[in-house]
Amino acid sequence: MASAEYIEGKAAVDEKNVESPTEIDLPIVKDWSDKEAAAVRWKYEYPSSTGPLAHQLNPRIRRIDFILLPILAFAFFALQLDRGNISAVLTSTITKDLAITTNQVNIGTQLLSAGIVLSEIPSNIILQRIGPRVWLSGQLFAWGLVATFQAFVQSYPAYLVTRILLGLCEGGFIPGVWKTL
Repeated sequence: MASAEYIEGKAAVDEKNVESPTEIDLPIVKDWSDKEAAAVRWKYEYPSSTGPLAHQLNPRIRRIDFILLPILAFAFFALQLDRGNISAVLTSTITKDLAITTNQVNIGTQLLSAGIVLSEIPSNIILQRIGPRVWLSGQLFAWGLVATFQAFVQSYPAYLVTRILLGLCEGGFIPGVWKTL
């Protein structure tokens, strides 16, 4: 190969003007196997090993999915049941039992949403620090405890407290599940 000379900011190589000396066509020497190339390509295309062929590559992932996905699906069902249950309660006797109006029940629903919004970011920070196994388990336990004690509510202030506590316990559950998956 001829020596490179610089002419007006461009390198002349074999009578060709190229932008830089790195654009010189050099032969590529392949010193790796196809298996190593596929492993590196897989690592960068699917960094979390959840690609379309992950189940064929690692049967442990499939086994974990069969255990984890039904549990998470049940938890999502419980989350939606808890959020939508207040409309079923309105057709019942909650307004008579607690001596409240429909607008006051709506305030409790808004407090649930406010608790969820307020606890989303702190919940995700805690999730990053202690991990999804510990955090989601604790979150589900606290959420179930508050939902259970909601059955014993006898007054309007207690109703409001349980609704905001429920929102604080539920916040961050959905992003936590996505992190787990």
